[in-house]
Amino acid sequence: MPYTSGTVTNWCNKAFTGDSLATGDGTTLIFSGTLTNYPIFPESLEISYTIGGTPYTATTSAGGVITGTSLAGTLTSEKDYSLTFSTAPDNTTNIVAAYTGKGVLQKVKDFVVSPSITNVIGTGDGTTTVFSTTLTGTSSNISKGQVHVRFKIGIDEYFVWDDGLGTFDHHSLISASSIDYTTKAISITFTDAITNLYDIVCTFTDGAEGQDWLILSEYNTQNNAVSDAFPGELLKTMLFRNSGENYQDNVTVGVRETKYATALYFSWDCLCYYDADFNELFRDKIFNSAYNTTYKAYTNNPQLPTAELNLNYNIFSSKNRIIVVVRSAATVDSSIYLGLGLRYTDTISYQNPLLCAASSSGNKSYNSLSSDFDSIITTKYYNSNYVDRSNNRNGAYLSGNYSYTSHSEKGVGISTTAIGDCTDSSVLLTPVDFFAGNVSVEKEVLLFRLENVYGCFSPAVSSGDSIIVGSDSYKVFQSAYKTAPYDYFCVKEE
Repeated sequence: MPYTSGTVTNWCNKAFTGDSLATGDGTTLIFSGTLTNYPIFPESLEISYTIGGTPYTATTSAGGVITGTSLAGTLTSEKDYSLTFSTAPDNTTNIVAAYTGKGVLQKVKDFVVSPSITNVIGTGDGTTTVFSTTLTGTSSNISKGQVHVRFKIGIDEYFVWDDGLGTFDHHSLISASSIDYTTKAISITFTDAITNLYDIVCTFTDGAEGQDWLILSEYNTQNNAVSDAFPGELLKTMLFRNSGENYQDNVTVGVRETKYATALYFSWDCLCYYDADFNELFRDKIFNSAYNTTYKAYTNNPQLPTAELNLNYNIFSSKNRIIVVVRSAATVDSSIYLGLGLRYTDTISYQNPLLCAASSSGNKSYNSLSSDFDSIITTKYYNSNYVDRSNNRNGAYLSGNYSYTSHSEKGVGISTTAIGDCTDSSVLLTPVDFFAGNVSVEKEVLLFRLENVYGCFSPAVSSGDSIIVGSDSYKVFQSAYKTAPYDYFCVKEE
């Protein structure tokens, strides 16, 4: 599965001004260095300088090309700048940068989301029911299960996703349809005429599997009154969608950035959705979560607590789920698993077993080490505080009594050649399964298994190690709530 890692100097997107890059001496023409805050949106970078007593401002393209009067330059890796002047900036005048920095959630979006491509496949005239065209905007194959069509019949608007097999099905509104993911040919026959002058819009993506998530919705974080919770700031809420490894699931997950700086509380509210359209939002009615007006966060739902500054991040993605692990200096790893588990039965009898397992439930500071913390991996059973949605075998919603465990009886001892700080050649990796039932008695329903996530038992591992098993590499992280022997878990990377 795709994997990336990196560092952000600020936990969320944030605008910066007055970053002094250098001071002119009237002679020097070339300046280079690293921005104080990074990574940034390249197109947001503006460079201010003075030549001959006249102030100038250079701008930057999305590709990192800096252009200004008597100035040409580049920005690389979203942080490193190189400036070449044809006339030197005035003596004792400052060269100053302004820009917008990226947080962890933005880096998740950058890595897992493939830009959506939109085509109008026809316009209704009140009579026509058959529409055919060839989609444009890509030379690559279209991602299966990620083709979305919006249409209107009468006064009602509808939408439908392809089924990953090359067809669409929407109750009795579509009598025949096809989509060729290679040639991009699409044809849909509706049972009733499309509303006059209404454009039938098709949205799709062409990203590599695991990096072909779509953004259904993105907006400034709102409170429970549907108002901007942090006016003037750049905290975001994003709704991600994919179709699962079988191309027929609706894997829809949401992340809502929130903060309470007084208590050094910076966090994501995280949820999964059974049915989500473009406009589905976080609400305090969802999953018995209550809005906390002090913290401006939703309590009693899975959360990813972070520190404010200087975070290392690790992102793992597949068509089934997104895993994010963040770490701040001198504290613990914090982690979230958002998406689909691996089924123990077929798709039809076990629809949308979505999972949101996180490092915290409720409003907890990143630096608070207490039993209220948890992580993806533990040896103990826990209730639904850390899991917000699943479905049992007949598709009915399970309202509570979730639990999960990393258990050695299903694990295997693996001899490994380890790198990093791990020197022990015997590491026990155990799968992580989720159950439904009463947490105090034997589990009644085995729901699913986390994808490529394992309990990691070894006396010698440390967070950040890589364990090699055959040709596979596993990244090791500390469990936020350490319960020996499984103080660590690992995620398979590609």
